[in-house]
Amino acid sequence: MEQRIPNNYGGYEQFAEYISQRLIKKGILLQVYNPSFHSFKDDHFHGVSIIRKYSPEKLIGGAANFIYDYLCLKDALMRDFDIIYEAGLS
Repeated sequence: MEQRIPNNYGGYEQFAEYISQRLIKKGILLQVYNPSFHSFKDDHFHGVSIIRKYSPEKLIGGAANFIYDYLCLKDALMRDFDIIYEAGLS
């Protein structure tokens, strides 16, 4: 999952947090991407592994979502994930 947790904004972030918690309770190993500037700095959130990726959002605003989404997807494709789900693709 590419959205940030814990949820700070609502929408896709809220969805990502809620569904990740339900999947973890079913015993599914899960990793979620967070932008490097996200306020949550721990490596895990209620059993979910957090992967941080650079986002230039602070420099260029909303257009940074394209770069961030690309970097997350590129990283995910190089890992041994069974499923990649990207919510809110720009």
